[in-house]
Amino acid sequence: MKQAGGEVWYVPAAKVVHFGGGTFAHYDEKRLVAYHRSLLHFFHKYNPAWQGVVLRGILAVRSLVRLAVWGVVSLLTGDERQTRSRSSLRGYVKTLALLLQRGADS
Repeated sequence: MKQAGGEVWYVPAAKVVHFGGGTFAHYDEKRLVAYHRSLLHFFHKYNPAWQGVVLRGILAVRSLVRLAVWGVVSLLTGDERQTRSRSSLRGYVKTLALLLQRGADS
C-alpha cells in the first residue's frame, strides 16, 4: 500500500474474526489452485528465479503426496467426505498443471 502511495495505519486494538468452513474447507479445488497461484506470484516477485525452481519442486512433491493421500481417502470414505476428497484431488491435479506452466508465477 505504501509503495502505491497510500497510507499505512497500525491499529493495535483491531481484531480479525475468520468465518470459514471446517477442516476440509481449506482443501477444496478452487482454494488450492488460488492459494498456489498466489504463492507462486508472491515468491516470484520477492525471490531469485532459482528459488522459484526449488519451490516448484517442493510443491510438486507435496502435491503428489497429497494426491496419494486424498486418493485413498476418496476410495475409503463415502458421501460428503468422498465429494470433498475428490475436490481436493482435482485441486492438486490442477496445482501440478499450474506448476508445469511457464510464467504461471508472474
